[in-house]
Amino acid sequence: MKTTKFFVFMICFVLFAAGYTVYAQYDAAWDIAIKDRVAGKSDYIAIQDVYEYLPPPATPTSVAIIIGAVYADNYWVNIKMDYSLLSAALQKAIGWGRDDCDKAAQMAFSSWYGILLRKSFDDAGKIPNTSPSVCNSPEIVCNADAPLTISLLLRRWNEYFWNYGNVGKNYVYVRGASYNFIGNIEKAKAQAYYSEAGFNIPPQSWQILYTLTRQTSLPMQGMQEGPLKAGDRAVSNDAFIFEPPSATKHYCLIGVVSTEFFENNPSKINPGGNWNTAVWLSYDGAAAWHNIGVTNDTESGLKFYNQDNRPEMFAFEAHCSNLPPGTEVSLSCRDPKVLMDIKPLRVTAKYHVVSTEVEVPANFTGDLIVRIKNPQGKYLPANASVEVRMMWLLTHGHQHYIQAANMLGAHDAAKEFRELRVPMGNFTFVGKSSR
Repeated sequence: MKTTKFFVFMICFVLFAAGYTVYAQYDAAWDIAIKDRVAGKSDYIAIQDVYEYLPPPATPTSVAIIIGAVYADNYWVNIKMDYSLLSAALQKAIGWGRDDCDKAAQMAFSSWYGILLRKSFDDAGKIPNTSPSVCNSPEIVCNADAPLTISLLLRRWNEYFWNYGNVGKNYVYVRGASYNFIGNIEKAKAQAYYSEAGFNIPPQSWQILYTLTRQTSLPMQGMQEGPLKAGDRAVSNDAFIFEPPSATKHYCLIGVVSTEFFENNPSKINPGGNWNTAVWLSYDGAAAWHNIGVTNDTESGLKFYNQDNRPEMFAFEAHCSNLPPGTEVSLSCRDPKVLMDIKPLRVTAKYHVVSTEVEVPANFTGDLIVRIKNPQGKYLPANASVEVRMMWLLTHGHQHYIQAANMLGAHDAAKEFRELRVPMGNFTFVGKSSR
């Protein structure tokens, strides 16, 4: 009996040791790719070095994940990672078949590897992120009263920290975590921008934020100074300063993080219309929006764009939660070129949706007027919210229909030629003590 137990123990020990060795070799393969990148070697050379180091059989997917993350700049094309470029590199370097390399590259880019800025608390790094509430990021932190410490910002990781002042200085921070990246990140830097609150806002309309010393980028720092290791959480090591241009308007804050492996420069996003904005929102895991504001009036304006050179159909949806019974909500646009005027609708349930669909002229910029009339007072109460979403409506035959079906994973809908709804951003009005 003792002999049997000993043999079982030895078998388990050998299997554990073998598994540990494989994991150690996988981690070391990341180090090899990083050293090749730092040394200026091509991705073809790095692919070969990683392939030769990994224990056999080194699959196209295992190599693609490492190379796709470390050489991300090679494959990022304007608004997303281009899997065909990584696939071509794998084919050229090793000689694997195209089908295998295509599948490996698509798998590599289906999750984010690097500094992840959560777009909401539910964000687990899946790419693309096609949630209609993609602009609810907890990673953009704002405090009107005073600067915040790195320790406090990281300890309150799973909380919104949003103390916003309509006038004067607001201290803004950008948070993020090293996600899926097995290696050190030494040059993570944050930038922050603002824009008028709204949807489908082109990067050319953003305004960059500065620090008190007029810097436009800040190093990301964890609890300890030094490189960010796998799983480390980090925040900009100082505050950007936001002074709202108007005390009566709402604004969006945007955070972007770059590293030595991923440049992530929003100024290089080509003004390619609605599609480029929709794709960038869904595919850039190192960028996030915080489009949440406390309502200060019964009427608010949200900027919206049709960036295309042709009229397009959009839906506007007001998702109402925990509003007092009898609250009236309406959506309208005062521009006569947009025929939209939803009369006040009375909210009758704990969760209620007010929506409308409208054709928006080509190259149009307008204001969506959101009216929230609370019978119990001027402002929304605590724990009440109205999330307003803009959805781009694509019918079969639209030039982006097939691309949108692939991005949304709406293959069954596409087979039946059903209308597709592409998220173009959201803004959430909350009660006075909800943030």
